[in-house]
Amino acid sequence: WLEKPCLLPAEMQAILNVGGRFNGWRVKTLDTTFPKSEGPAGLQRNLERLCSEVVEAVAKGCEVIVLSDESVSQDWVQMPSLLVCGAVHHALVAQKQRSKTALIINSGDPHEVCHHALLLTFGAD
Repeated sequence: WLEKPCLLPAEMQAILNVGGRFNGWRVKTLDTTFPKSEGPAGLQRNLERLCSEVVEAVAKGCEVIVLSDESVSQDWVQMPSLLVCGAVHHALVAQKQRSKTALIINSGDPHEVCHHALLLTFGAD
């Protein structure tokens, strides 16, 4: 178990650099960015894609899902982490799979205490 809900950068890197396993748990990192060229319509389409990828990963036995916006760039924009967290949480609940995995949010947009509290409320672990 973690001693605190927010990880320091070195702690997050330790989870990301384990090659698919962390303390015996299978870890999968999924990208929460999408091409800027797709515009606002791309947000919904890619959010649905992400939810499907998470449900599939959990069905295959993945116990830790890291939702990351690290690939954000000039041409790739991030989906809001609170939207991502809530959508993925509810997609897993709908499939009766939520209790089988932990959701970790690796994002630059939560930066105040209330942002972190909302992520926990919306389903982040």
